[in-house]
Amino acid sequence: MSVVFKSNIKWPHNPLLLPAGLFGVDVPAGLLGIHVRAPNYVNVIGMQAVLGSTIARSSNAKLGTVNGLVTSSLNVRFANPTQQWSRLPVTAATKHTPPQFQFGGGDVILELTLGIYVRRINQPGLDPTSVEIFSEVYSHELLHVFDETRALTNWLQPRVTNLPLVKRHLVGAKPYTHGSLSQPASNVEKKFHTHIQSRIQSEIEGYWATEHNRRGALRDAPAEYDVVQKRIDALRSRHVIPPRN
Repeated sequence: MSVVFKSNIKWPHNPLLLPAGLFGVDVPAGLLGIHVRAPNYVNVIGMQAVLGSTIARSSNAKLGTVNGLVTSSLNVRFANPTQQWSRLPVTAATKHTPPQFQFGGGDVILELTLGIYVRRINQPGLDPTSVEIFSEVYSHELLHVFDETRALTNWLQPRVTNLPLVKRHLVGAKPYTHGSLSQPASNVEKKFHTHIQSRIQSEIEGYWATEHNRRGALRDAPAEYDVVQKRIDALRSRHVIPPRN
């Protein structure tokens, strides 16, 4: 059985969908409606807390004005690690080497967890101008969402099998040596699954992070985002909050 990489996208912090048409939001062509999620509205302190705790790409962060951000983290996991990896029997050729393990194939999940946040000052209200401001901010964040989903499904998934560790031990099913002769084989086997999970995770995540950062930097380049910020500033300059009854 060969290795099969499957992608999955989760939104644990944004359970609700956003009706894009109701707010005049521009949804990038090719972005599925399931990824147009109602954002979390946070204040400045909340935004900074999210920025400090996750891999986040924030609009205009380098310019000092964070209107919104998209967070993303990649988790790589074996569908059934204890069944997919087996300890090879000791032979005359391997009796003087540490235990060896071999991958037997099956699914490996590339799981992307996304989150979308908007500063509370940009939350839409009853007046049309506040809705327009929100539309500008949120439409830009959807470009990041689009980049993240495409980086996973169209960029990482087709390329992951060429990474050295993946190519050798998952695609090629070459034996993986782990532990030492002084350790009981049963103890080595218990720790092996955690070890190989960590190594595969590190290799794939590092490869993905480079592309994740590249795409985010392009979207938030000063010349790129300055156009959006100017539209937001113009709307905000004429924004009048209607009186409450």
